[in-house]
Amino acid sequence: MKNNKPSVDKFAAIATELVSSRHADLVYPERVPMPSSVLSLSAGMPETPMPRAPKITTAQELRSELGGLRARMAPFLANLAPPHVFR
Repeated sequence: MKNNKPSVDKFAAIATELVSSRHADLVYPERVPMPSSVLSLSAGMPETPMPRAPKITTAQELRSELGGLRARMAPFLANLAPPHVFR
């Protein structure tokens, strides 16, 4: 004999249960005092400029730089996964 009682979705029951019963266990954290620090809006230290890379102006320079990057990144891009066995 079949059970004529409609099945209750467990996830729907969780979503529709009263929220106020779950708030009793919540604890609001205390505020942590933050130090008041003021950052300057100056341009930075002019005695330590950032080094800049030379501009690439030709296709040969671009190919050379890309080749160097490919060689440098090759260990990270190596395919080290074992071969897939099809059954």
